Amino acid sequence: MYSASPRSRPAPSTVRVRRPDAGTAAAARARPMLWVLVLALLVGTTVGGQAPAAADVATDELTWSVAPADNDQGTGRPNFNYAVSPGDVIADAFVVTNLGTAELPLAIYAADGYTTPQGHLDLQPADVAPADLGTWVTLETTEVTLGAGESVEVPFTLAVPVDASPGDHPGGIVAAYTSSADGGTVRLDRRLGSRLHVRVAGEQQVGLEVSNVRLSQDLVINPIAAAPTVLTYTVTNVGNVRTLAHESVTLGGPGGSTVTGTVEEIMPGSAVERSVVLSGWPLIRVNADLVLTPEAVDGVIGADVAAGASTWAVPWGWLMVLFVILAVAVVIGVRRGRRESAA
Repeated sequence: MYSASPRSRPAPSTVRVRRPDAGTAAAARARPMLWVLVLALLVGTTVGGQAPAAADVATDELTWSVAPADNDQGTGRPNFNYAVSPGDVIADAFVVTNLGTAELPLAIYAADGYTTPQGHLDLQPADVAPADLGTWVTLETTEVTLGAGESVEVPFTLAVPVDASPGDHPGGIVAAYTSSADGGTVRLDRRLGSRLHVRVAGEQQVGLEVSNVRLSQDLVINPIAAAPTVLTYTVTNVGNVRTLAHESVTLGGPGGSTVTGTVEEIMPGSAVERSVVLSGWPLIRVNADLVLTPEAVDGVIGADVAAGASTWAVPWGWLMVLFVILAVAVVIGVRRGRRESAA
């Protein structure tokens, strides 16, 4: 995922993206280190963990890598990372290398970044016009054709608008290979990109919002087994910087438990859907309390956010035991009554 605070994992260098064109099934799933295209007809995003300065993507016999160029902005950089002020202009370059044995035509473009509802970092596809960071980037060229083993440096300019809002603006620069199959009815889109982190100077706001809180409990027949209870909710980054969430969920009632964890980095304006599994023994009505502590990627802590939910929790296992006991008692009573009548 994107770079995080000292208590979170470091940022990766690149992203590999796979995403369906129109008419194909949507699929997006993150994997550590890279945003990588794996399947034809699918384009998703993977980011996370500690990554090297460049990444490769193989599509049949085509393989290429991307990385920030070594220049005055830095050498051996894992990604593009700038701290800027409104009106700043930065010149940099993006390196693309053909690692395959065939000629490789690629489209080069900048895209906005966001967090998917599943909690993965992604880039908007080429057919979605950028509305934020992607509009700040001007590339010297938008198409390159590389021979086997050839490398090219694509210069670009990042021009920060004078009215740019403070905080984090995520995005990336992508090298994409597209082709058609099945007589042109299916378009294959395979992409590899380097991440762009831009923080605009100004007031930093760290905040989360919780919504759609729901609690549900599975049916458990075994009366001595804890019943799985699931708390589901949506957390939205309502601040202006990339933010983690330290999560604590407590289930009330007999045998109630507390589960803690971390919601990985969420981009400003993005929302993530969460499900937390707890265990306890149902007793007619069960409730759960949620507390989230937001933390910006640079370690700044925001105000806690609390929410709760409750649901009916019928102890079916115990009711079945009680039913069996009552049934046995009735049978014994009936038989005893018959014996007494016969006597």
